[in-house]
Amino acid sequence: MTAFEKLKHQLSKNERVDIISRRAFRFIFISFVLLFALSVLLPMAFLVLNGFDEKFLLFAATDIAVIFLIGVFYSHLSSISIKGDTIIFQSLFTKIQVGSIQCVRTVVSSNMLLFNFTSVRYNYDGKNYTVFVITRNSKKQILPEMILRTALQAA
Repeated sequence: MTAFEKLKHQLSKNERVDIISRRAFRFIFISFVLLFALSVLLPMAFLVLNGFDEKFLLFAATDIAVIFLIGVFYSHLSSISIKGDTIIFQSLFTKIQVGSIQCVRTVVSSNMLLFNFTSVRYNYDGKNYTVFVITRNSKKQILPEMILRTALQAA
């Protein structure tokens, strides 16, 4: 049985399908925390070593922009699970949102280096939300976009 046939079987039996596991989600969280800590500590080290000058201001401004982008991106990072015709969005900063699979509006994926970035736009309680899912590229794994499209077709 191929991975795609197994996915269809799980969806038809209303079994839970995790697009990204909670363990992988925690790993991504830890990596972002480390990246954030590094982006805070580097300007401090630069200031101690070189003193306050125009290079420090440029470095600090770039660092603030990076910290802002990390925060915006991470606030939209989510774990997604499907069970039957129900979709579950889990994020660290918002409560768990459970809705119909039909609330998903668009799913877009892109690959960069070893990772697959999937953007999911959905409507929940009259509001539009966007979440990101990061997975590692693997030949054995089905892309999150394919899992969501298959679940949408099955519903």
